[in-house]
Amino acid sequence: MRFTKYFVIRPSVQLCDKLSAVPSSASDILLESVLWQMESGGRTMFSVKDDVDAVKVLFLANLKTNVLDEQESVALFADLQLTVNYFDEWWTVESFDGCDHDAREIISMLPRHVADDLVKSAYPRLRSMAASSNQQQDSGQLDFGRCVE
Repeated sequence: MRFTKYFVIRPSVQLCDKLSAVPSSASDILLESVLWQMESGGRTMFSVKDDVDAVKVLFLANLKTNVLDEQESVALFADLQLTVNYFDEWWTVESFDGCDHDAREIISMLPRHVADDLVKSAYPRLRSMAASSNQQQDSGQLDFGRCVE
């Protein structure tokens, strides 16, 4: 079975310290956590470690070629190497296999009286989702959707 794997990439404490000492126009980008995805599963000879290693090196390749210009790359990282060890020096990654819950699916499974209460909530996005779910239930057209489309 195929599924989407998610990877949360975060800067390490060392990178945060380095960027506070060496200001860069790319600091905001480098200090953000990012979410990447990759299709996985099925009949494959690749392990979880293989997937994580691929994401680490691809992240560095993207950083080196699409995010930083050559001058910034040299100023911040001297010799930015496309290796897992180099990634591990400056970033962390957490891997998730698929999506456990989809908010639209959960709201459609709630009892009607709970969904009605949510329509009256103080949270605009939640009110909209609950109202939409109630309308779909009334029309018999439930759409469970997917985690990421």
